[in-house]
Amino acid sequence: PTRRSSDLTLDSTGATADYEEESFSTTQGFPGAVTIYQNRLYLAGSSGRPSGLMGSRVGLMFDFDVGTGQDDESINITLGSDVVDEIKHLKYGRHLQIFTDLNEYFLKVTSTTGVTPGSFQVNKQTSYGSRTLSKPEVFDGATFFVQNNGVVVRQFLFEDLEDAYSAKAVNLLASHMISNPTDSAALPGSAAKPEAFI
Repeated sequence: PTRRSSDLTLDSTGATADYEEESFSTTQGFPGAVTIYQNRLYLAGSSGRPSGLMGSRVGLMFDFDVGTGQDDESINITLGSDVVDEIKHLKYGRHLQIFTDLNEYFLKVTSTTGVTPGSFQVNKQTSYGSRTLSKPEVFDGATFFVQNNGVVVRQFLFEDLEDAYSAKAVNLLASHMISNPTDSAALPGSAAKPEAFI
């Protein structure tokens, strides 16, 4: 049966700013990238907000209420770029590193404030893009990732003199050995086995 508008009763018809919508759902999509950094849970890369990044409240991993922007409250931003980046991976390295399908970013943090809604600054570093299937791996002080083309492995390394990251190709001498990888892993060395592999 069809309802007529005269059959519906509303609580109020006045203007309101108090409304809620789920950030993640079957309609909005679910986060494709997740990590913990400085006692916050970060979620990113849903189909509804491909370049959206959310950080929980400090110490409260499932509380994403932005509140009034106090230092311990949640962070909710969209990467600012000239293109719409789709966040593929979040990696905890020297900084919070953000790998998208088109660019690489990092979260710049001052030593005095840490990560707060007021000091949150995401800086674009390089423009190679990262593959979805093979996740970046932290290895020997750098983060290695497979470029979006599926044939180049890059070393995302922080350069202190430039206060920025570089992303040099590391498989140029054996480029024929990388062809659309579907996964990645790192094995650190130990006292018994000093060799390290990625």
